[in-house]
Amino acid sequence: MAAVVGDSSAEFMFDFGTVGQRVHAGGALKRPVVVVGHFPWYRLVAQTAGLQSFCLSQEEVEDLSRPDLWHRNQEFLNFVLSEGGSFLLATPPARARSGSWFEKELRYLASFEAKFISPRFIGS
Repeated sequence: MAAVVGDSSAEFMFDFGTVGQRVHAGGALKRPVVVVGHFPWYRLVAQTAGLQSFCLSQEEVEDLSRPDLWHRNQEFLNFVLSEGGSFLLATPPARARSGSWFEKELRYLASFEAKFISPRFIGS
């Protein structure tokens, strides 16, 4: 049975289909799979799928400069890449807003030929 995440206020809806089965096949994950996308959407998808995402406390976000926030994000992405991990797209790449953190993540990850998992998007 497919799990659908989204509501009438969401940018679009996201059908996990067999993504969850592929990601969690055989029990524990052998390599990290993390969720990337626009905030707060990627966090909702990560929570629903039982996966990790980049997450800082509100205090950290308020205390860090934009360059420091990006540096922390890069450290997280680099760790996932170094472990041979994959990135589950919570937002279709075509919907990446210009200048957004998500667009920056996509460009950064593409430079490393990162592995992306793309679910079926409904209404995209």
